[in-house]
Amino acid sequence: MELVNKQSGIGGPGTQHTLLAVREGPRVYDARQGVTLAEGCYVHERLPSGVTIRGSRCRELVERQVVSSVAASTSFIFVLEGELDFDYGQQRFRLAEGQGLAVHLKHTELFRRRLHAQQCLSKVHLVLRPDWWQQCPPDSPVLEGLRQTLAAAHLSHVYWSVPAVLQGACRQLLACSEQQDPLLRRLQIEQLASGVLLEVLGQLPRLWGPACRPEPASAQALGADIERVLLRLEHCLQQTPGIETLAREMGMSARVLQRRFKQQTGLSVFDYLRQRRLVAACEWLENTDLSIGEVAHRSGFNHVSNFTTAFKRRYGQTPASWRQGSES
Repeated sequence: MELVNKQSGIGGPGTQHTLLAVREGPRVYDARQGVTLAEGCYVHERLPSGVTIRGSRCRELVERQVVSSVAASTSFIFVLEGELDFDYGQQRFRLAEGQGLAVHLKHTELFRRRLHAQQCLSKVHLVLRPDWWQQCPPDSPVLEGLRQTLAAAHLSHVYWSVPAVLQGACRQLLACSEQQDPLLRRLQIEQLASGVLLEVLGQLPRLWGPACRPEPASAQALGADIERVLLRLEHCLQQTPGIETLAREMGMSARVLQRRFKQQTGLSVFDYLRQRRLVAACEWLENTDLSIGEVAHRSGFNHVSNFTTAFKRRYGQTPASWRQGSES
């Protein structure tokens, strides 16, 4: 979910790239162009245990590539309907209906996902954040097995066919989006996610073998230099180095950095940062109990008033109203 490029060559002539996708109720849209990318129902819950659950049952409306970044984590992805086609860095992954994937990221990677007009896609994504590993019993044989296999290397991964019982549990997870009471919804999601994770961790030792080798990724729209800039910015949303310092870190002049960034993303570095910070603010407002002031600070705004003004200009409502809407 993050920022976008003008038309260029990835995915064929005329393919557009969204670098700033925002979810609002039943739709996901391109925040820069105002184009609706997909519509459906969505589940997004961050649990105290260190597990984040993301799920969707939606119809994709346009041919588009969404570009963002993903922090270090361990992911279990299940596709119930449609096809999921995405990249972590230079590694391409494709999942068909009834297929699952486990993949480990040791550090932040650029993420690209291809959307296909009129495709119906249902998927569930369980993310184990670094704090999940820290909370696990250190003497767990399962945990040690995970460390020696899946978590042994960056982008280590394994595919498998998702059994019917696990698909059923994933569908129940998606159905939690219909629960209106936020407490009951959270408890249902936590219970179902624990069951899915228990089943997967029981299966994984039997499934582990040589990692599959997906097809090489096609030519990328973003050059390696701008990928590095995006990843650097992702790590310093709160306190970003000046253009001169950033350019020096990347081994180019400030003028060249500004020109290449604008050419490849369609935005200036400043505009990208402003929009990326507001997207991060939305996520903190929805998924944490941080005060508005703390969210503003983490988003790189020195004053709450500046944050509120920028937020309202972008989304048409105050941060407090946005938080209330996400809790309803």
